[in-house]
Amino acid sequence: MSHTSGSFPHLAALGAFLLGAAFAGPTPLASAQAKLTHNEALRRSAQVSDVRYDLAMDISHGDKEFTGDETIDFEWQTSVDPLRIDFYRGTIKDLKVNGKPAKYTFEKDHIAVLLKADLFHVGPNSIAITYSHPYSKDGSGLYRFVDPEDKRTYLYSNFEPYDANQMFPAFDQPDLKGKFTVTVTAPKDWTVVSAIRESKVDAQKDKKIWHFPQTVPISTYLFSIAAGPYKVWEDTKFRIPLRVMARQSMASFVKAEEWLTWTRYGFDFFEKTFGTPYPFLKYDQILVPDFNAGAMENVATVTFNERFAPRGERSAHTMESNFDTLLHEMAHMWFGDLVTMKWWDDLWLNESFATYAAAWALSVHPDFKHEWVTFHHEKNWGYSTDRLSTTHPIVAEVPDTDVAGSNFDGITYGKGASWLKLLAFRVGEKDFTKGLQSYFKTFAFKNSTVDNLLGALEQSSGLKLQEFAKPWLHTAGLNTVEMRPICTKDGMLDAVEILQTAPIDHPDLRLHSMVFALYGEPGSADVWQPYKLLKTDYEGAKTILKLSEGLACPQLIIPNASDDDYVKIIWPQDQLLRVQTDLARIADPLQRTLFWESLGWALEDGEAHLEDVVRFTVDQLPLEKDYAVLGSIGQFIHARILSPLSSIPDRDLRVRLAKQLAVPFQKMLIDTKTAKDFRLLAFDFYIELLGLSEDRDALAQIYEKKTVWPEFKLDQPRRWSVLGELAALRDSRTLAWAKSEKDHSDQAALERRGIEASLAPYAEKVKIAADILKPTSRLSRAQVLATFGNLFPVQQATERQNYRDQYLKNLPQVVKIDREFIRKSYLLTLLSENCDASDEQLFAALFKLDVPASISQDFLERRDEMKICRTVFTNVKSGDSKKAI
Repeated sequence: MSHTSGSFPHLAALGAFLLGAAFAGPTPLASAQAKLTHNEALRRSAQVSDVRYDLAMDISHGDKEFTGDETIDFEWQTSVDPLRIDFYRGTIKDLKVNGKPAKYTFEKDHIAVLLKADLFHVGPNSIAITYSHPYSKDGSGLYRFVDPEDKRTYLYSNFEPYDANQMFPAFDQPDLKGKFTVTVTAPKDWTVVSAIRESKVDAQKDKKIWHFPQTVPISTYLFSIAAGPYKVWEDTKFRIPLRVMARQSMASFVKAEEWLTWTRYGFDFFEKTFGTPYPFLKYDQILVPDFNAGAMENVATVTFNERFAPRGERSAHTMESNFDTLLHEMAHMWFGDLVTMKWWDDLWLNESFATYAAAWALSVHPDFKHEWVTFHHEKNWGYSTDRLSTTHPIVAEVPDTDVAGSNFDGITYGKGASWLKLLAFRVGEKDFTKGLQSYFKTFAFKNSTVDNLLGALEQSSGLKLQEFAKPWLHTAGLNTVEMRPICTKDGMLDAVEILQTAPIDHPDLRLHSMVFALYGEPGSADVWQPYKLLKTDYEGAKTILKLSEGLACPQLIIPNASDDDYVKIIWPQDQLLRVQTDLARIADPLQRTLFWESLGWALEDGEAHLEDVVRFTVDQLPLEKDYAVLGSIGQFIHARILSPLSSIPDRDLRVRLAKQLAVPFQKMLIDTKTAKDFRLLAFDFYIELLGLSEDRDALAQIYEKKTVWPEFKLDQPRRWSVLGELAALRDSRTLAWAKSEKDHSDQAALERRGIEASLAPYAEKVKIAADILKPTSRLSRAQVLATFGNLFPVQQATERQNYRDQYLKNLPQVVKIDREFIRKSYLLTLLSENCDASDEQLFAALFKLDVPASISQDFLERRDEMKICRTVFTNVKSGDSKKAI
């Protein structure tokens, strides 16, 4: 699965507030959570094997629910424990075991069916179930969407980690792979897609019956169904049948030939590199509406968020990101689909490998030469997550599927992928590739663990990798590295001192490998190149690397110069000052990216002043000429400056700093020499900063096209972004302008919903939130997010502050809501922080709530972010301008 941002465009955070007596103790949920424990999964794995599903579904009638007839065949082992069949929120109409009616119980609020062990005999058994199930409203299970533009209906499934049981009764765990035979009855004008191409389609009066032959063994979370009158683009000449699909109303935005070209490139690279042919019989890629994630690696039927077919103009960075996601999902066909982890503690085997493999594939494409700079964004996600109290080992303890859902994070993606890059660096690409090829041949269509992978790599390389891997995979935390030259009196480099530290809570020091760069005096040269690159290992608190090459004493050492290591760089004060003075002259874009990362650390650690950092950023932006590095700077601005800036009640400071940051982006838009990719990024930042600086007139002039820039078109998505900022500022013209837009898409409906929420008077805002919390609410996940995400924007801090008491008053009601997407959206989106010590009172109350693990983790991370925010805003004013920032 590819991740997607969960941020909200106008999320504000407010001040401290008093806590009511309602929070004296835990508040229980009204209904149990749908989850499977690891122990339950282990017990069931010992009971059943050789699973086959014969599933007949009818999706041809009604907009509320679908029906199914299913037969589950399996081998039963001797057991006295009841057999659990996962099936959440469905209705069982009939159930037979081995052809005979059988008694069963529904446990835990219709979470699972339990059948007594004495109903089965050792060997082959069969369970036949007739059932119905409502369509999903939150994007999990089987989701139903009606396009507001043309009223066409589309369905798609989404199951990871534990939602297949919301479409059909199942043994819903990754190590019980099953073979699927499927029949689907659908309206006659629909196309139905599953894990294998249909063998035949029978036509009836107003329906068609689609028959799908038996698949190879696949895990339940990787099975899928999609159906609707999709637009289909096809390549029948490639060795693998390829299709790209999208809603009819989205068809004009899909660059289908580009998708197919990228897909062919990916298969050529992965089949050669992995030494294993693509293991399935076709490959479909479907753009689906209201998707919860970035994309999902269903076997042979990958689903993508529709943001991968943008309605507006794309930058090179957007194209690279889209290509990377396409390759990420394709890599999953081997890492995850062909070979699957046994349990969710090895989730990283899927996500880390897919992340690394996608970057690997893209880095050798002739059109994307700076992919490792872009990959650093993923690594930064790992760094950011590793600094939080919620960090965990790459191989995490996962007691149940609820916890599994909370582990789709920066450790599983960013840190795990970064460690694989380090592992490949140590092993060497040739031996690394050879080990992967052996791994796939041994575990094809099976389940594996990290030890199986390391064993294959040990065989190919001859290295003892288990010892190297243990502290990396089984302990948490981020090491730091500082490098200092040891020079002789006559100016020669005698040795390099390498200092490694670890945080108090996670004290493990690890074995690292890296390349470091030695720089001399640049003089008047436009470009500053290192005079030597050296590779080294280091371990323990202090390593002295003796050198005998007759090298001059360096003016600058850049650790981890090729970014193969996973480590936080600590710069000596004199070297940090030197880097910031000559940053634009450093030739390697990856090394410039490393500095921006270090600048973020300095800000969050209280070692740099916010005003100095803003001033430095404003000065450096016009000097950066690489779009990949500019993307890194953009990530830095969002995460390290704008995010905390949006969390403080100091309006004057927010407005002043936002105005300063807006200046270089405005200049980029005005300058006729600005490249297209820079111009698109500049516009997006400029509009956001105009909103934060509350410049209504500038925004209005842009919307009315009174302000225009050379070679820039104000396309539809960017028109909505301008209107969103105006709505946050309560500009009286915004609603009429929004209604006058000729965009009638589902995205337009969400934009208008968000604008109306922003513009609403306070009393109406309270009512809007209350109505969403009612059991009668029928809003989808996308509609809820659009509303809550814009209800109290940053610029309406006073009203959000006024809402804090109501927020607290609603909590006992909110935690009883069984629609998790409403509960989570309310708790996190309307959470009022103040970026001061009083936040601790708020979070102390929230930690008493009995909520799913993913929400508890979000609370902890928000608290940690507020601690960082306090550090940043106690260091606003400049100290000594002659010191490194």
